Amino acid sequence: PLRASVELPASGRTIEAAAVTVLPAADARTHTVRVRVDLPAGTEDVLPGSFARVHFHGAAVPPAAGQPVVIPTAAVLRRGELTAVYQADSQGAFTLRQIRLGRTLPGGEAVEVLSGLKGDETLALDPVQAGIQARSPAAAR
Repeated sequence: PLRASVELPASGRTIEAAAVTVLPAADARTHTVRVRVDLPAGTEDVLPGSFARVHFHGAAVPPAAGQPVVIPTAAVLRRGELTAVYQADSQGAFTLRQIRLGRTLPGGEAVEVLSGLKGDETLALDPVQAGIQARSPAAAR
């Protein structure tokens, strides 16, 4: 299940969401979905229109046997003959992983991975930024 925490910078509070619902429609033009985050009882002082950051949590679920691994198209890095993704380790450092792609799913927002991933990895959705971070001296171990 998807979980979320709501950070309220104005008050310095972070609140665990009572429920998270991903609405079942995506906007094909903006490649976005709407998510409803319900706050628990006792948060009546949080007013509509307040600025908040929402952090989503949840372990990736590996695909069932026989099901393909599917990742967002935005996570794929293509450089000449190389097709890869940046995988985050437990410290948040990124490593380039070569993959082999299958078919692009309807709508073009996701693609099957035939080899190179198990399905339980944490991937960068912005491979260019992850590549910059992977090469920076601060990311070196």
